[in-house]
This record gives sequence, structure tokens and C-alpha cells, in this order.
Amino acid sequence: MSENQEIVTIEETEPVAEEVVNEPAAEEVNQSPGENEALRAEVERLRGEVTRLSAWQERTRSEMEEFCSLFPSVSLASLPPEVREQVDAGVPLPAAYALFEKRETYRAAAGKKSADSAWRGMNETAGGDYYSPAEVKGMSQKEVHKNYKKIIESMKHWK
Repeated sequence: MSENQEIVTIEETEPVAEEVVNEPAAEEVNQSPGENEALRAEVERLRGEVTRLSAWQERTRSEMEEFCSLFPSVSLASLPPEVREQVDAGVPLPAAYALFEKRETYRAAAGKKSADSAWRGMNETAGGDYYSPAEVKGMSQKEVHKNYKKIIESMKHWK
């Protein structure tokens, strides 16, 4: 069982028992009507809090299950702070992580474009004597063989 599955397999907690009291408790009999109303109001407030927390727990369990099914290779313990902040702000976990992945993909692509642009600029100023790693990867075996010396020279400038 993976770590994600262990976390998702939250032991089901017993539902909060809401006892309906038909007869007043002994302590209630000796209290004034104002005190009884205050206690009833407090009980209602606490019931509302239990309902709210139960809904939150169910939503969280559901989000974790969905996350584990969408991203089975990602450990919940390894979530980046950016994702955790989004979840704390109310964004569902699967959506927060998907957005994080998309942003990382764009950042990587932007970084690659910048590197490729720099290589193109270097190549143009050097009269076409240098190839970027991406250009070499895109070459056929025949092209690599034809441009082997230039590729070796270009590799000296790769970081």
C-alpha cells in the first residue's frame, strides 16, 4: 500500500451521536429559564460546528482520493509549499497540484526557449559554428555524423 493510499484510508470515525433528550436532566431542572436557553443555544452552535467539520472532513477525504487517483506517483508528503498554500486558501488539492505542474512545465519551457535563443544568437554571431543541445537532439544520425566536429566544439560551451 502506497503512502497516499495509507493516508486516504482514513479510519472511518463513528458519527457524532446526537442524543435527543425528551426529559430535562436533573441539573436543568434547578436552572433558570435564561440559563436553559443559553445552554440550548450553545448546543445548537456546537451541532452546527460538528456539521461543518464533518462536511470539511468528507470534502478533504474526497480530494485526497481524487488526488491519489490522478497523481499516483506523487507522495502527499512531498507536496511543495506553493501547493499547500493554495489548499489552505481553499483551492481543491487536485486542482492546486495540477496548476503547480502546469506552471512548472511553462517555467521549464520558458527556460529552454531562453537557452535556445541564446544558442541561436551565439550561432548567428559565430557564423553557424555552434549547435545547442536541443538542436543536436533534433538531428538525424546522418546530420550528427556530418556536423560531428562542430557538435564536439559546441559541447565545450554547454553547461
